[in-house]
Amino acid sequence: MNAAKEVWEQPDNGIWEYRGGVQHHVFSKLMNWVAMDRAGRIARIIGKQDYADDCFRLAAQIKEDILAKGWNEKVQAFTMAYGSSHADAAVLLMFHYGFLPKEDPRMVKTVDFCHRELVKNGFAMRYTADDDFGKPENAFLICTFWMVNALYLTDRCDEARVMLDRAVGSVNYLGLMSEGLEPGTGRQTGNFPQGYSHMAFIQSALLLETDYRWGPPSEPGFGPIDL
Repeated sequence: MNAAKEVWEQPDNGIWEYRGGVQHHVFSKLMNWVAMDRAGRIARIIGKQDYADDCFRLAAQIKEDILAKGWNEKVQAFTMAYGSSHADAAVLLMFHYGFLPKEDPRMVKTVDFCHRELVKNGFAMRYTADDDFGKPENAFLICTFWMVNALYLTDRCDEARVMLDRAVGSVNYLGLMSEGLEPGTGRQTGNFPQGYSHMAFIQSALLLETDYRWGPPSEPGFGPIDL
């Protein structure tokens, strides 16, 4: 709690260690909200109500700040940072942490925005802003699975299943996934094998398991699984 109180109002480089200078990244603010919200819940369970109340007060303050400054009225979405017009796949985790309900129009519009800006050939990029390497070119599989989840939770179930097929079809002949890939060719890039990609896949599989017909790919490699 003390750490969050000290740092939550400060700019940083964000989850992607963005090299374009420090900003007030929405995802960083979100994670400070998560820290205080969960700390408050734990404190309440173990009977430390005064501590819980302090945590919830700070959580409410952070949430109010995100809602006021993280939402970009012009693009109709929560964006990478306060005042930014760039998409960031990490904001889709607002669903995962329960920041806003899936029915909230702001979340629906944020998914629309991120899908439009980030998805290339069925795979999701991390962000759209230029960094030290120029315009991002490679998609990230963890972000692709985040997008699968977001589509599913906003009732775009068919699109979610197609995107999941596409992502699972990117595995190599050993059934392993890398960190990223080239959207146009399917060539794996970055760290390999990447644990985060596999963990994100498991999360998507569990989310869609009651509404998904699983089956092995007809052959391993790039492209959607033929179920």
